[in-house]
Amino acid sequence: IGGNCYDYLDRHGIRVSLYGVHLFHTKFERVREYVSKFSEWMPYEHRVKARVSDVRGDFKSVPVPPVQQAVNTLFDANVNSEEEMLAWLDERRPKIDNPANGEEAALSRVGPELYEKIFKYYTKKQWDK
Repeated sequence: IGGNCYDYLDRHGIRVSLYGVHLFHTKFERVREYVSKFSEWMPYEHRVKARVSDVRGDFKSVPVPPVQQAVNTLFDANVNSEEEMLAWLDERRPKIDNPANGEEAALSRVGPELYEKIFKYYTKKQWDK
C-alpha cells in the first residue's frame, strides 16, 4: 500500500522504523478503515517547534505556527486569550489586501516581528538554494 512501512522495538524498547518514518494522513474514514486491516496504529501528534531568540537575544523553543505561548515567550507579552492574541496581532500586522507573494501573505497574518523571527529564515532555508 505505501512502500515498506515496518517498525519494531529494539533491545532497549525503543521503536525503530526499519525503512524510515512513515506518517499516514487521510480525511476519508473509509480509507483509514481499509488501511487499518493491515496494521495497528501508534498515536502520533505532529508538533513543530522553532528555536528563535527572544527580545533579550536568548534562544527559546516556541510552537509553530505561533500561538499565545510563542508571543508571551518571545516578546515578554501577557496574552491570555484568543481575543488578546488577535488584538496583539492587529496592532502589528500591516493591511495588505491582496498579497503579491508569500512574504506579504505572512506579514499580513503575523506582522513583521513574528515574520522576522520565525517565518523569514524558515522560508529562506527551504527555498533559497
